[in-house]
Amino acid sequence: MAVIGLIQPIGSVAPISEMQSRWAAAVFAGKTFLPSFEEMISDIETKKFEMKKRYFKSPKHTLQVDFVPYMDEIAEIVGCKPSLTQTFFKDFRFFMRLFLGANAPYIYRLVGPNSWDGAKEAIYSLPERVKLPLKNRECRTRKHKKRGTLVRAFFKREKHMFEKNTVI
Repeated sequence: MAVIGLIQPIGSVAPISEMQSRWAAAVFAGKTFLPSFEEMISDIETKKFEMKKRYFKSPKHTLQVDFVPYMDEIAEIVGCKPSLTQTFFKDFRFFMRLFLGANAPYIYRLVGPNSWDGAKEAIYSLPERVKLPLKNRECRTRKHKKRGTLVRAFFKREKHMFEKNTVI
């Protein structure tokens, strides 16, 4: 039996639940094994100690995890954590996208079991796919294309800052 999704991440629950499901499926299929009882207890105690240092005493913080470190930990066990070092030397542009771009769950489909051929393209196209739905109401008239007061003030100030003969 496995308990999937009983967690309170600083991030999305759905990708974590998927990663937990992949781990449980790998254990049930005999492709990976759980750590020994002693290792699990030691890991729990270490994480409890770290949580006590980070959060105030509350029963709700027993389920709290950070998205990326938690996903990386499980992905390493499952065998689907991509190597940033290898990516750095093989495809520097893609390394920069992984390192500086938004963290999407697709990165755990680049390598390992159940990898997806379209994962790399999905990561590259992520910014456009996020912005596209937000551009559904374009203003057609010129008067509506004016910038807001704060934006105008900022750009007006910026213009004066870079004029010639101005001491800053």
